[in-house]
Amino acid sequence: MPSIPIKGEVAKAVHELATIRDERKALEKREAVLKDLILQHLSAGDTGTVRNIPVVAIKEMKRTGIDTERLEKEMPELFKELQKVTSYTRIDTL
Repeated sequence: MPSIPIKGEVAKAVHELATIRDERKALEKREAVLKDLILQHLSAGDTGTVRNIPVVAIKEMKRTGIDTERLEKEMPELFKELQKVTSYTRIDTL
């Protein structure tokens, strides 16, 4: 992979992107702490109120997925037939 020098606006963009990603990670950690605190007091189906005004509702959600590792292992032909590969570009800040 070639190493290409960057400067000016692009260098600033890389720095800002790295900063934003660090901030987002910190916010996600704080969000997890706050969710845990709320879930210590409320359960699925509960609505939390402040001065009789609803401010938070706890809902149980479900998601259905396919165990792709098991499908590939137990039905490799079907897995290959149904497999869909997509490509995308990822930017890693170093």
